[in-house]
Amino acid sequence: MTGARLRRALRTWHLLPIFAVLLIVAAGFVDDRWRARPETDAPALDLPLPAFGPANFEAALVDADRRIELGREKLRRAPGDWASLEVLANGLTSRARLTGDYSDWAEARRLLDASLMMAPKTSGPVVANATLALSTHRLAVAERDLTTMEGAAVPPDRGQMAGMAGLAGDIAFYRGDMLAAQRQYARGTALGGGSAIDFRLAVLAMAQGRFADADAAIWRSVSGDRKHTPQMLAQAAMRLGGHALARGEWFVAEQWFARADALFPGYWLIAAHRVQARALRGDATAAEQMAAIAARSNSAEAMDATAMLFRQRGDGPNSRLWAGRAAALWQERLSLLPEAAYGHAVEHELAFGDPAAALDLAQRNFVQRPYGEARLLLANALLMNNRPQDALDEIARAEASGWRSAPLYALKAEAAALAGRSETVEVARAAAVRINPQIFHPRTPLIWFSHG
Repeated sequence: MTGARLRRALRTWHLLPIFAVLLIVAAGFVDDRWRARPETDAPALDLPLPAFGPANFEAALVDADRRIELGREKLRRAPGDWASLEVLANGLTSRARLTGDYSDWAEARRLLDASLMMAPKTSGPVVANATLALSTHRLAVAERDLTTMEGAAVPPDRGQMAGMAGLAGDIAFYRGDMLAAQRQYARGTALGGGSAIDFRLAVLAMAQGRFADADAAIWRSVSGDRKHTPQMLAQAAMRLGGHALARGEWFVAEQWFARADALFPGYWLIAAHRVQARALRGDATAAEQMAAIAARSNSAEAMDATAMLFRQRGDGPNSRLWAGRAAALWQERLSLLPEAAYGHAVEHELAFGDPAAALDLAQRNFVQRPYGEARLLLANALLMNNRPQDALDEIARAEASGWRSAPLYALKAEAAALAGRSETVEVARAAAVRINPQIFHPRTPLIWFSHG
């Protein structure tokens, strides 16, 4: 098998450690640092109790469906009312966050576009539209809406100003300017932004490899007298589990995912994280478990994860079956909401598809959101197309922006090896291991959800 074919067989951007191991073995660099670490003690899972809101996924879905029906009824009664369009769009957005259904996102976008056309120029569903634009990776639209908010005739109150600071910080972050994002989030905190800003600060800290700060931000988000729904608390537990995964603390991550499941049972995304954790432990039935989740959720991400689990087990027919199902769904999503789908579709193509398609999608994704993760996806696609020096250049730009992660340095080690820069390989590899001692573990490629 040629090097290019081997990379295609093993690659998605967070799967690079496998090929890096092969390169390092060939170079005689292997030591014991990549081996599995002993399990750490269980974390303290003492999140506060939920104060209100649906108790589980099914109840949340019923609530979202009720909001959608309310919006449709309002629209039937007042078809020319822009606020009725916004109510329906918000209901669809709530359901889309639960299910990942792109058709709901797309309908919400159409409704909000129509609502903005109906509403007076300085009013209308600007906040809802900006939120949807960020969720579907349209930064230019979010920037336009932020400008509209800033120019509103009625000055915003303190809470609205905090929300605007959070929005400005998000735009800066995904534009690749983490310093500007930090300034805006600090402003949001000073204005009393609360949990919403803390969650954003956790994302920023993780991007910079500051795990302790990321954990602290999540704990702040659930501290004090703040009241939370089961879903919000489960999201906090999921974030803490994701942080643990990025540190290589698989046992700790599994405990957090179990806690999330207890807080908000029935949610397919939490279930997928739990199956992934079992796969990391070596559970031989993980592929079938993930396949069941993929079938009931119709999640392209879960289908890709299923294909990877079957591949790792050596079951080529089932791996190809699920990869094919995912490919069809990614094409559908690309036609509905291309900007939202680009990044995930790149990961699919890197692992199961075509190098040229991966590069095209990675370039489109980068145009939309030119931040560190998009640069790493682009670097992976460049490497898959036999352009290691171009990949190294993108990695260097990600580093210069402040991005720090074990996948970044593992990718840098691989690109340097392929570019013939042996002096860089061991340095980059050591940097990856310092961040995540499990990064070169043979099962690390099974981490499809919450990789980082």
